[in-house]
Amino acid sequence: MDAVKLAFRNYANFKGRAGRSEYWWFYLFQFLAVFVPGLLGEALFVLGFFQQVPFTHLSRSHGGPPVIHFTAAMVVGSILFVIAWLADATLVLPYLAVTWRRLHDAGYPGPMFFLSLIPYAGGIILIVLNAMPSTAEGMQYEYK
Repeated sequence: MDAVKLAFRNYANFKGRAGRSEYWWFYLFQFLAVFVPGLLGEALFVLGFFQQVPFTHLSRSHGGPPVIHFTAAMVVGSILFVIAWLADATLVLPYLAVTWRRLHDAGYPGPMFFLSLIPYAGGIILIVLNAMPSTAEGMQYEYK
C-alpha cells in the first residue's frame, strides 16, 4: 500500500526516480482496479444477454426494430464496466508519472515511455525497460 500511496502522492511528478517496487505495485493496483470490474461487468452483461429466453425477443416484432429486454445482470454489468472505464481514465496520469520516474531510475530518459506506442513490440519494450535494476546513471534524475 505504501508504494501505491507514494505513486498517488507524486501523481504529477515527472522528476526524480521510482524504484521497481513502487512501479510494479502501482501497476498491479491499476490492473486490479481496471481489469476486475471490467471483466466482471462484461461477463454479467453477456450472461444477462444470453439469459433472455426465448430469443424471439431479439426478432423484429410488428415490423419494428429488434426488441432487447435488459436484465438486471446486464444493468449491473454495464455499471461495473463504466466504473472500470472511469478508473482507467483516472489512473492515466499517475501511471504515466510513475513509469516516467521508473525509467529515470533505470537510467533511461522519461520520454522513452513513448516507445510503448509502437504497435505490438512497444509494450514489451517498456516492460523490459521497467524491469531493469536501478543504476547509478539514474542519479542524474535526482531532485536538485
